[in-house]
Amino acid sequence: MMVAMAVWHGVLVHSGNTYAAQVWETMGHDSDWSHWHRLAAGVEGTSTLQERSQAALSLYLVTAQNIEPLLSEEALEVMREVRRQIQAAG
Repeated sequence: MMVAMAVWHGVLVHSGNTYAAQVWETMGHDSDWSHWHRLAAGVEGTSTLQERSQAALSLYLVTAQNIEPLLSEEALEVMREVRRQIQAAG
């Protein structure tokens, strides 16, 4: 999902060491996307596997919302179904 955001926003990555920080800066350090990414990656705080998994699903939803304008109709249908499944699972 980080690659999708980096490409979508045209981030020129300076090095592997700064990759995440550059994307967080582009997305906004306090954005939902950056928050969920840090939690899913285990960078922020200590969390259980279940919490990180839930954060990854939330990250998917925020990423999908950001790239929605780029998706074909077929890809949109898949994304919408995945979103429904995630939301139904609670």
